[in-house]
Amino acid sequence: MTLDEQFFDEIVFHCQQSVEKSIKAFLTFHKEPFGKTHDIGELLLSVAKIDPNLAQLLDSSKILSKYAVAIRYPDAQGLDIVIDGETANQSLTLADAVYVELSARIK
Repeated sequence: MTLDEQFFDEIVFHCQQSVEKSIKAFLTFHKEPFGKTHDIGELLLSVAKIDPNLAQLLDSSKILSKYAVAIRYPDAQGLDIVIDGETANQSLTLADAVYVELSARIK
């Protein structure tokens, strides 16, 4: 897939959002409470209470957490992130894998 460079920031932000919302849907389905957070790692701690193997499988998606704030608030302290095509593609791949895995577990 060829991605347009002008949309790299938006791509990684929406990938983070997709993963976050997919995990929150899974937790809601299982009636597992979670706090108000964009931190995927924190959400995966709640997933681990339900299925530790699943949490471990999704662990690599934690890298997307930084895009929740950095893209929306580029002036935030210490969040100088440069997004390239490889990062955007990797983010898309991660988000798709998380969505497919979690949606298959919500019946």
